[in-house]
Amino acid sequence: MIFEEKIPKIECDVTSGHTALPKPASKVDQSRNYPSFKDKQSMAKRRGNPNWGKPEPIGPVVPTVTSFEQIVKEFKLPPDQYIRSTRLREWARRNKNSKYIPEALLEAWGFEIESTL
Repeated sequence: MIFEEKIPKIECDVTSGHTALPKPASKVDQSRNYPSFKDKQSMAKRRGNPNWGKPEPIGPVVPTVTSFEQIVKEFKLPPDQYIRSTRLREWARRNKNSKYIPEALLEAWGFEIESTL
């Protein structure tokens, strides 16, 4: 025959009804086809964050400049002139619901804030 294969014999115990499977040829063949438990354990996908519970590294605190501070610097206003500045008041009226503006100024100008909460 062209396709000759070695088919292992399957032994059958007639009295018990169990079939015995053929045994692998050698240990080398067995380790190649069936990885050991140790190999499976090292190949297991590790899930989750490995840094969970560890403190975050503390870096330098970088101060952020608010848009209010940028406008005040652009208008060249000292803090004692904030309330009297019409340009700052107009900017605050347009941006009171979307930008940070100190509450004391909003109260001094009589503005009400639309709450989104």
